[in-house]
Amino acid sequence: MTNQTALDADNMEFWQHVCGTKAAKLYGYEGSDAVSIGNFDRWFFQYYPYLRRFIPFDQLAGKSVLEIGLGYGSVSQAVAAAGAQLTGLDIAAGPVNWLRHRLALAGLPGQAIQGSALDIPFPEGNFDHVVTIGCLHHTGDLKKAISEVHRVLRPGGTAIIMVYSATSHLRWLKHPAETWRYVRSVAAGSDEPLALDKHGRADFDAAPDGRVAPEVVLASKTAFSRMLNAFKKHTIRRTNVPDHPIVGLIPRDWRVQTEGRLFGTDLYATARK
Repeated sequence: MTNQTALDADNMEFWQHVCGTKAAKLYGYEGSDAVSIGNFDRWFFQYYPYLRRFIPFDQLAGKSVLEIGLGYGSVSQAVAAAGAQLTGLDIAAGPVNWLRHRLALAGLPGQAIQGSALDIPFPEGNFDHVVTIGCLHHTGDLKKAISEVHRVLRPGGTAIIMVYSATSHLRWLKHPAETWRYVRSVAAGSDEPLALDKHGRADFDAAPDGRVAPEVVLASKTAFSRMLNAFKKHTIRRTNVPDHPIVGLIPRDWRVQTEGRLFGTDLYATARK
């Protein structure tokens, strides 16, 4: 068994527990009925308000859209509701089955399939848009995953890709030496992401039972930009802030607009092929 095969198996098992379930339970939206799902989605897009700016929902009608990494299905359902021809892809069966349930419940068209972002099971130039939020940095080969996104986009198509930032305030505060070494390597010309150990991964993705994601890599804005060189043009915006018991007294919207733009945890790229 190769290292990648083993990692794929670990990812299938870890992400079988649908991402977002913890938040749904915390806020009382964990039911599988339409009302509970609708309540969760309203919370989701209020908590991440910038998603409606980064993802052009009002331009998706009639377009073929691939979402990679399905999570709780909120983005995919919004894409389908916008009139797009939706395809959802996830390495784990849990999110795939959950999205199928959501689409059937809402009476929306679309398909959800299980597969790898490192070997997207579609031909070159198949999609008008690809959306992948917080997924590719878990695959084990971020640069290959980005190249696969580029491959399946039609010429002129756009990708919206989110990866974790290696230079967020979280990283500078908790891991300053490691962050500084990485920044220096990028300044010297590297386009490699920063792979995290188990302790570092726990800062980003942990299951309710305490297990942490099998793979998490980070990128600086400069390194991420280099990874997107195959695209004709791209922009990268920084956003999102972690919850904090003291800083949390400050309205989240204000923190996202200020702190998030300077030291946010997430990098969102909009890239055109």
